[in-house]
Amino acid sequence: MSGGRRIILATDLSSYSSERMLNYIKKKILRKGDKVIILHVFNWQNIADLPMDDEVMGIGSGNLIALNNSEKKRAREEIGKGMESLLKKAQEYDVDAESIILEGYPRIKICELAAKKQADFVIMASRGMGALGRLFLGSVSD
Repeated sequence: MSGGRRIILATDLSSYSSERMLNYIKKKILRKGDKVIILHVFNWQNIADLPMDDEVMGIGSGNLIALNNSEKKRAREEIGKGMESLLKKAQEYDVDAESIILEGYPRIKICELAAKKQADFVIMASRGMGALGRLFLGSVSD
């Protein structure tokens, strides 16, 4: 890809922000020859992040690792479907795009990929909380 810019769209896969940001890139940033890299960083913490419903509470501690792996697999499948959907939307917008799924801390993985791909732009949506909300809850986009 000579001459084109590399644009990373870091997404949480919410349809509202992801499609809006892809449309924004198409209308405001994209030039002929540019490549969009749609990135999702999967941050699996641990079993403590699972909802504590009857199914989870009813298992013995020996099954926690299996549940963890099963939940990871299901989450990865859903992420894959979301990324496929965004790639289709990019094709509809006539945008040259590829998708990348990484596992780890989003703020670190986004920066590492930007450096590796020599990205010209990193685009991501914020949750629209305002300054006070971001102060207490934080945001990867900050």
